[in-house]
Amino acid sequence: MFDRLGAFTVRRRRWILVATAVFFVLAGAVGGGVADRLSSGGFNDPDAEATRATEVLRAEFGQQTPNL
Repeated sequence: MFDRLGAFTVRRRRWILVATAVFFVLAGAVGGGVADRLSSGGFNDPDAEATRATEVLRAEFGQQTPNL
């Protein structure tokens, strides 16, 4: 099976390279603006025990985000 796939790829290497380049251009055009729509965090469950503990630590001790 792999020998036939390899032979096919070698025989049509230019077409495969062109198809790959076209795919990358189309993928860039379609997915280019997706980075603006993605958020970077802020997914804390307000009812989670860890979130409640963080709020208590901030209120009682003035805890901040570590600056490492």
